[in-house]
Amino acid sequence: MSFSEIRKHALDMPAYRDNHPPSAKSKLRVAEQVELESEAIEVIDVRDALEECLPVSFDGKGAYSTTFSYKRANGVTVNPALQIKGLGNVGLPLSERDAKEIKNHARRVSADSGESKSLADLWELSPELLEFANPKWNRILLELAYEMCLSLGVSGVVRKPSCKLTNLLLYGSGSLSKPQTDDSANGAFATVMMFLPSEYTGGELHLTHAATGLSTIYDCSLSNRYETNVVAWYNGITYKTNPVTSGHKLALVYSISYPETSKTRTAPDATKALNRVCNTVQRLRQVLTYWQDHDHLLVGADNDKEEAGTSETGASSRSPSPDPGAVPDKVVLLLSNTYPLADLRLSSLVSEDLQKVSILSSLTRELNDEVHLGLASVVYKIVGSANDDDFDGDEEEYNFEGGCGPPSGGEDLEFSEVSWVNAEVTAMVDLKGNTIGYKKLESLWEAVPGQDVLDDELQKEKWVKQDFTEYLEDGRWALERFYQRTALVIWPHTSNNRIRYGISADAACKALSSLVIDATSAQPSDEARETAHYALQLATRKSAELVASAVCRAAYDWDDAALWSRAVKECCQLGAGLSIFKETIEIREAIMKFGFTKIQEGLDIMLEHDTRNFARFTFLEQVEGWCTNPEGPFHNEAATIVPWIGHSRDASLASLRAPAAEDQDLFIRLSAKYGGLIYLRDRILPQIKKSSEHGFLRDLALRLCKEEIFAGEAALRHEVALAVMRAAIDRAPLGSFTIPAASVHHGYATRKSSVNLEQGKFQCARSYLDACLGNLDCLVVPVLEKLIEVEPLEAQVGARHITDVMIPVLQHLAEYPQTHPHVTVSVETAEFFEWALAPAVQLAGWSPTYAEIQRHVRSTIVAACLPGAAEILFEHLQSPEAAMSATTARVFIEELTSATGPSSRLNLPDGYTGPTSSTVQRTVMQRYIRDVKLSTTRGIVSAIKFCVQWRTLYPDTISAVLQRLTAPTVLIPQYISSVLVPAIPDLRALALQHGLLDAFAPTLQAIIFQWMQNCFLSKPVQDVCERIPSVLAALCKCEKCNWLHNFLVVDTQQPVLTLAGIGAPAKRHLEAELERCASGKGLCSWALYKNRGLTQGIQASPYIGPY
Repeated sequence: MSFSEIRKHALDMPAYRDNHPPSAKSKLRVAEQVELESEAIEVIDVRDALEECLPVSFDGKGAYSTTFSYKRANGVTVNPALQIKGLGNVGLPLSERDAKEIKNHARRVSADSGESKSLADLWELSPELLEFANPKWNRILLELAYEMCLSLGVSGVVRKPSCKLTNLLLYGSGSLSKPQTDDSANGAFATVMMFLPSEYTGGELHLTHAATGLSTIYDCSLSNRYETNVVAWYNGITYKTNPVTSGHKLALVYSISYPETSKTRTAPDATKALNRVCNTVQRLRQVLTYWQDHDHLLVGADNDKEEAGTSETGASSRSPSPDPGAVPDKVVLLLSNTYPLADLRLSSLVSEDLQKVSILSSLTRELNDEVHLGLASVVYKIVGSANDDDFDGDEEEYNFEGGCGPPSGGEDLEFSEVSWVNAEVTAMVDLKGNTIGYKKLESLWEAVPGQDVLDDELQKEKWVKQDFTEYLEDGRWALERFYQRTALVIWPHTSNNRIRYGISADAACKALSSLVIDATSAQPSDEARETAHYALQLATRKSAELVASAVCRAAYDWDDAALWSRAVKECCQLGAGLSIFKETIEIREAIMKFGFTKIQEGLDIMLEHDTRNFARFTFLEQVEGWCTNPEGPFHNEAATIVPWIGHSRDASLASLRAPAAEDQDLFIRLSAKYGGLIYLRDRILPQIKKSSEHGFLRDLALRLCKEEIFAGEAALRHEVALAVMRAAIDRAPLGSFTIPAASVHHGYATRKSSVNLEQGKFQCARSYLDACLGNLDCLVVPVLEKLIEVEPLEAQVGARHITDVMIPVLQHLAEYPQTHPHVTVSVETAEFFEWALAPAVQLAGWSPTYAEIQRHVRSTIVAACLPGAAEILFEHLQSPEAAMSATTARVFIEELTSATGPSSRLNLPDGYTGPTSSTVQRTVMQRYIRDVKLSTTRGIVSAIKFCVQWRTLYPDTISAVLQRLTAPTVLIPQYISSVLVPAIPDLRALALQHGLLDAFAPTLQAIIFQWMQNCFLSKPVQDVCERIPSVLAALCKCEKCNWLHNFLVVDTQQPVLTLAGIGAPAKRHLEAELERCASGKGLCSWALYKNRGLTQGIQASPYIGPY
């Protein structure tokens, strides 16, 4: 059984067929199962086989040959000084005059029957008539022959071979040479043809190797005018020359051989080299064929969509290995030499690089381009650590600057440890130098050579860039180095689009559009079809419109209804629906092009997967208009299309999507058309209640209240509007809520996130109140009830819910009639005010600013203007159990006493017997005097100022606060010296300003007396200056200690002495002396001086005591 038969059998197996599209692993299992049944199939590791056939020479001087021929990369510029007997010197480049003279002395090559015309201008001269006047020519010739032997891979080459001139050939315009093969007589094993400088076109040299089936073409005309081109091949190779189209081509032909060797020496074995080439070519052909036939086992073939949008950071050595038996979707083969990107093409390659790429190019042509080649610029990055040999072991003396690298610059550092290797393809071209896309390396498993060789060899080369990312320790640095190399990229045809376009749907669609526009035939090329299918594979929800547009346009031009329907189906199933087309005119054109029946399935799929009600019904109305128009394009198909429209409309009505704002008009229009409000209530609302956003239902209910279409059904309209609004309130986020995770730090909600959430909730509640007031007044209470249906919350979150949501909502209700005089708030709201009042006054669990407290208190007082709320507020403020901060009490006093504030609108009911406003204010003031904090100078001054401000209404408050200042329980030395004494100047100024000095005098005198008693002490007998001489006398007399002595005694105005860079020994000595002589004696303070994290010296400063 051939592999193609086995593969067909695998694809037809139920396990394979039922899971479409199959994953790589499922393909692998099926293929493995079939391969086990056929012992004739060899499992080939494609990457390892290519590495074995095409080994990499890192020095660019590898002698391993993979070809039967060789062309010297750089021509020979030395003039051989050719002389012809009877003619004399022949000038080079060859002129027309000398060409004519050569023909006069040469012999025309004999022609067989039928070939006289093509050989009429082909001439030859025997070696006896030729001489070379340049004395260096023979040496150059031998060196060239030796180079050819090495390049052709002849084994055992230790000395220069023998070169025998066989003839000189002159090709005139129109001449060619017929296919011929040189024999191996007299030990000759290869032929060399040297094309001397001349100007001509055409005349390409064709070489064909029958054993491998390979052929190659050498065109020397472009570079042959000023230099000699050299081509060599093994004997047994068939060669011929294409016709010369203009000018003259002059060639010297040599045979290469080795003379008879001595008994101790054996002749180099060219046969082994040729056999090795044959074996290599056959193995490469086998590997490439296997790769082509096993494309269903490609690694990464099923991951394109998952990779869409990911960053292409390159391949890492840490990438996981593929499943056993899998084959790579590409292989990146490192070339022996590095080439500039601007000149990267096949013709620029040299030596073994040219051989490898040429032989692979021949094989890919043989496989009908089922395997592709590209040349890529690859950046390898090695990440690890390196040791600086200049590090002497002293971290403090090691002079480095952050992450900039070692002091030496690190040019010669070597990796001591390699963590990982990364490779990234940065650009890629085809063999002609045309830029093509490229797909990132999934792993270094795709690279040749492997990491085990790559690590060591790259480190021997010169890097193009290096970064020191971090200093570790002991002179060791974290190091990244980048190496620029050129590589050959090989991939099977199955990977062609993925290599060229990567995972970019945009790139694939652009390429498809270009192929369609540039097409010269109505029938699509294979490349165009493959690109279209690949674009569909890459389609995502984000790119569905782009892909559908490109593929459907291609299908339209190709008259391919099946492809059009497939594109619609695959893109719509991503959730795009009708939106895959920007304009419905594209659908109209498709119906006109293909006929309705052929694309009906695609239309059904678009309607099924579209998530927009308005778009679906609008589209059906447009199609209906196209059909009902007598002059429309589909009038003749109306009998088929109109029933489809009715069925599709019924299906859409039975499967309404989550509505959008534009659906309000749609639902009103549908209800008016198919049964009025009953249709809306019974057919539409049951479908959309659970899927609708609460805002949509709220706006729909408000719309129904005012909709004139249903004016004749006022009672039913009110009933339906109530039902819709109740559904909206049930879905509205007015009760419990969740703080987003991004707004939570260490388990606590951030203040900003809580404020934003509460503001959003208040605006939501306000929108419902505005919708209900004057329209559906009975639903105001359900809105308020939803606000108090909160789960137990943390203190801060609960307080914010009361102060920023519930109280502002009640405030809005109280103010609503002022801006809407025709509306009266007749609902009972007092119980909701009572529920929110205590937490609103307490403000527990968070620390509001003074401005926030003012805002909350004013909102509370305005809310108290609602019926029944004022007496609740007064009773609460009067209650001893009411929790309230001193600041809150202060604000309540200011707001309740203001004649123009919100309190002026407080309405107490007739017959009210509770506490009066003045009584409540006095109670709150007493609470303030009792609770105000007097622990700071600022707090004391602020409290006294407030009492002075309100002394007319509350004259006894000043004395009450002053008495608290001199209470025996607070008169401790620290409080007296740090708080009370600093307050004396401000208190005295305040007393003078308001004529209250008599009231303040006793308290000020008491403070001064207590300070004298508890804080004022006598001066020490001996101060610091007197102690300096005795302490400094104990210091040693070294140079470093003298610096400190002069600093304390002579430079007394200098605030700080910094001894930096003094070295570790001096630092330790100074530290020990200061500890021994000055510690605890009030001489000076000192600390270790650090710079960039390293201790480098000492800083000292004079001791400043309390005197």
